[in-house]
Amino acid sequence: MRSSRGLGLLCLALLFAAAPSRANVVVNGSFESPGLSFRSFCITFFTPACPAIPAWTGNFYLVNDDSGGGIGGVPAAPIPDGGQYIMIQMTGGATQSVTIGQAGTYTLSWFDAGRTFFSNIQNYEVVFGGNVLGFFSTATTSPWLPHILPLTTGAGTFDLTFQGLNSAGGDNSVFLDDVVLNAPAAVGAPEPGTVGLAVGALLAMVGRRLRWSC
Repeated sequence: MRSSRGLGLLCLALLFAAAPSRANVVVNGSFESPGLSFRSFCITFFTPACPAIPAWTGNFYLVNDDSGGGIGGVPAAPIPDGGQYIMIQMTGGATQSVTIGQAGTYTLSWFDAGRTFFSNIQNYEVVFGGNVLGFFSTATTSPWLPHILPLTTGAGTFDLTFQGLNSAGGDNSVFLDDVVLNAPAAVGAPEPGTVGLAVGALLAMVGRRLRWSC
């Protein structure tokens, strides 16, 4: 009986291992690395300069908590994910090259918020693989709000960019956090070898039970 139960558990483990995966293909999508000092900020293109930010390039601010008042007008807590986020100002932007392992329909999501002073309406676009997915804007009264876009793509490596569009306006800014690009349910479907192992284990379990019942 113990052997039969063990085989059953093995089958379940194999089937769960073969279940579809929905892992985020965006790296450092909550901008928690590098970890800054509490209530501080850095700038990728000016002083105080940021250390290397894994996976992201561009002209933006990395902000921890409320920045200690250093940049002013940060959105009200709670921060969507973790303790850090970025600020894109005017025509700045943030880009990451993401690798898509299998063609399909994906879901891109993120949060944005407006700067509560020193600012006005900030317009920005989201671009994937050179194609504009949509245009968005935040005002001084905009709290943290979620956005979700469907995205159909082939396999390969593509640039994902959040690009500011304000060429005038001084300190117009948008805050961004919790960028997620989820694989579709079809990605991570069971491999033939994994299914074969699961089926073989089930047959072995049935065979043992039949022998014991004779």
